[in-house]
Amino acid sequence: MESYVSLSGEDEANTILDAKYAADHVIYCLSDNNLTIEDLTIQGGHANSGSAPNNSGGGIFCDDSSPTLSNCTISGNTADYYLAASTVEEAAIQLF
Repeated sequence: MESYVSLSGEDEANTILDAKYAADHVIYCLSDNNLTIEDLTIQGGHANSGSAPNNSGGGIFCDDSSPTLSNCTISGNTADYYLAASTVEEAAIQLF
């Protein structure tokens, strides 16, 4: 069975996902190729905790996932590697 997940906001100026630097990643994608993220601001990820995956992709971290992002702002995230987004294990982020 395939599932489809969509994270949709009103618009990127008014819908903000903010981890307030209390989490390694704002969004963590694991084995999901049917994820759509649209009209959001993604901020406040703090991926500075030791080794992978906790030190990569403060905004979005994707493991074996290929989400589609549309009309998103990814800003204000920290990480040892790949501040905004990071992908591993056959993952790719599609931006529109």
